[in-house]
Amino acid sequence: MLIIMLLLFLLIFISIKISRKIPNYFLFVIILLVFQLGWLTLYRIELYSIGRDVYYSDASAYWNATKSFLLGYDFHSWNMGYVYYSAAIQKFSFFVSVLWNNISNLLLLFLSIVIFSYIMLKEGISSLNIKIFTYSLLLNPLVSYGLYRNLKDSLFLFLTVLSILVVYSFAKNSNKLNKIINIIFIAVLMGLLPLVRPWGFVIPPLLFLITLIYTKKISAKKILNISLVLLIAIFSIVVSGYREILMTWIPYVLNSADALNPLRLILSPLNLVIGPGPIRPLFPDDYFEYYTIVGNISTSLGALMWWLILPFFIVKIRKIKLSLLHRQFGIVLFLFIIIYSLAYGGSVEIRFRSVLYILITAQAVVMFNMNLIKKDIIKYIFVLSVIVSGGLYFGI
Repeated sequence: MLIIMLLLFLLIFISIKISRKIPNYFLFVIILLVFQLGWLTLYRIELYSIGRDVYYSDASAYWNATKSFLLGYDFHSWNMGYVYYSAAIQKFSFFVSVLWNNISNLLLLFLSIVIFSYIMLKEGISSLNIKIFTYSLLLNPLVSYGLYRNLKDSLFLFLTVLSILVVYSFAKNSNKLNKIINIIFIAVLMGLLPLVRPWGFVIPPLLFLITLIYTKKISAKKILNISLVLLIAIFSIVVSGYREILMTWIPYVLNSADALNPLRLILSPLNLVIGPGPIRPLFPDDYFEYYTIVGNISTSLGALMWWLILPFFIVKIRKIKLSLLHRQFGIVLFLFIIIYSLAYGGSVEIRFRSVLYILITAQAVVMFNMNLIKKDIIKYIFVLSVIVSGGLYFGI
């Protein structure tokens, strides 16, 4: 319970800070947390009714790895970083149960959204945009279900958000000591992220380089020198600990991309962004090998909510506000879309779409003014009809 209580404390603390600028923000976050805990409770009841502790897929593999680690078995698993984190949750809880992992994942999701909102507030993003970002995502049952169901993706999202926060603080803080501390945190995160996802180590240095280029406070020579240092650090990480993983993972991604026909490869980002759609979960036996009723309802409702809000973002593409935050969010979103379009042709599990919905929404509210005007309504209806008809026709 110690780790869960710490996450809850951080969530409450940051939400209250935001509430000083956005009234009732903390109240709505807590209400939405209770709402999602209700969905989680129904999910746990359904799993117990079918005799399972965790969902199928890799969630089962990571939970088994956690139990083996707790029993002291000598073994190796992919993404051991999450296994260590999962074991720590169990060590500091009253009894061993995957329920603590589910609750932890939900809190990591909420904390990630709230930290995103805090950064946006610091950047001067309007309270309306921040509300749309927070409430639309935390209310969406697909986003929460996809991340508390599987075990490691919430942790990866949280570490990614921390990377953005640290690099953003580095850019905005003029104190040399604080900058040094931020650089140390960047190095630590560069080591932690690949323990959860193999390609994670590229996120902090890319954010760092984009920040240096955007701020224009140093010469090209200094950028080159710092880039060289970062490249050496990355090379050291690959050689010392992650080379084996990367040498397995990179060929897998490239081979998967090579197996796709050109049209599928071109359309994969679109499939990634618009899918999975609200229809497939209504006919689970036709599409899924494993499923839960709570999951099908969550996915269908959440996908419908996404189809309703995505056209709103597209309609707002008029005057784009370019900022440091937009570039930081953008590079993470770009990496995510490219990697999973190549690896899976855009047909990914719900957990990937949960993260993608968060990244796209973050990018939209940072770049666009979300005030609704009358002439937006006709455009919204048109874009919505295109998304719905295209999604239904292609079976997304």
